[in-house]
Amino acid sequence: MDDIGTLLASTPAATWVLIGVFLLIVLQEAVNGFHDAANAVATVIYSNSMKPMEAIGLSVSCNRE
Repeated sequence: MDDIGTLLASTPAATWVLIGVFLLIVLQEAVNGFHDAANAVATVIYSNSMKPMEAIGLSVSCNRE
């Protein structure tokens, strides 16, 4: 336990800020991906290019990472 406490205490504040910013960026990218997928599906459905289930299925298969 002392080793972990020493490690946490000796880590510079700038490192913690960098880790926090990185986590916020990852969260923002995840939320943005949901919005992009929804906008693409809505456009295809609204224009009657595809049926809703086809558009959702295509979106699911193309947005895998």
